Amino acid sequence: MLIPNFERQFVAQSSIRTVVPQLASDLPGFLLKLALTICMTSAWRTISHYSVYNSPRITPLAKFIAPECLVVLGEVASIGSNATDEMVSKHIACLIREDAEALMPNESIIVAQALVEKTPNDDMPLVRIIFHLDTEQKCIDFLTRYSQLACAAFLPPMLEHGFCFEAHGQNTLARFDRHTGQLIGFAIRDFGGIGIHREQFESTTPFKLDVLPGSCIVTDDIMEVYMKLFHCLIQNHMNRLVRALDLHYLRKGWTIVRKAVEKYITATSPAANAWLKETVPLKAFLKMKLADKYRDYIYCETPNVLALAEKDEEK
Repeated sequence: MLIPNFERQFVAQSSIRTVVPQLASDLPGFLLKLALTICMTSAWRTISHYSVYNSPRITPLAKFIAPECLVVLGEVASIGSNATDEMVSKHIACLIREDAEALMPNESIIVAQALVEKTPNDDMPLVRIIFHLDTEQKCIDFLTRYSQLACAAFLPPMLEHGFCFEAHGQNTLARFDRHTGQLIGFAIRDFGGIGIHREQFESTTPFKLDVLPGSCIVTDDIMEVYMKLFHCLIQNHMNRLVRALDLHYLRKGWTIVRKAVEKYITATSPAANAWLKETVPLKAFLKMKLADKYRDYIYCETPNVLALAEKDEEK
């Protein structure tokens, strides 16, 4: 039933379909994630019935396994259509998500992707402007701390529980001390693209997964979990940052990132076969788009950026 003459004002964010109530009293401490029928990258930005069912159920599980330096922005409630046709139901859905600024009012929170963007009138990435990274050593110091905290936030859930957060730059928020400007951790949002190895998760936590049958976030292949985080965190998130700090071509950046990774993934770790080999299977987005796929993936073997550090040291 539609409510006649009902209207509320919301403020847009960099997240294209997540909005902030203009009046805090309308939804104190929460944001609305809406279904918008627009296509960005390889997917229509709607909300599937899987997300409607799964997200509020995944929220307490994700909070339980999150390391101390990682804040999970939970999706505490949802609403969707009972239409049996997914092509209909995904257009009529909404998620209620915790607001990072309400959870962490004393921190400065920046979407990680925004750090590597450039101003219209400047060729310098914002991360270097905001934090005055005007020398190579300052860039190295920033990347060192960033890599260490990123690995501390996202690798333990994957290695210990078979749980992969979708830690690319758009879903990850960097948390800075408001007074010192020091990076203190991360926040993570969105459970639509996570990966969970059911057997490992259920054997290492007190939970049994309650997800909609057919959900693509659950797998019986632990390598899928390993590679999903590699794609999101390393190939997407860290790759953009290393390049923005101008530490890619000299390979200094990848030496830093690899050292941070190797604190958790050693040569004998099961994840080493996925993360530390010379080539890795990465999503082939153009092939996926041509094949009209966004929930099913197509991969191609690509040189591993983490291997650049090895080559640099061998020289």
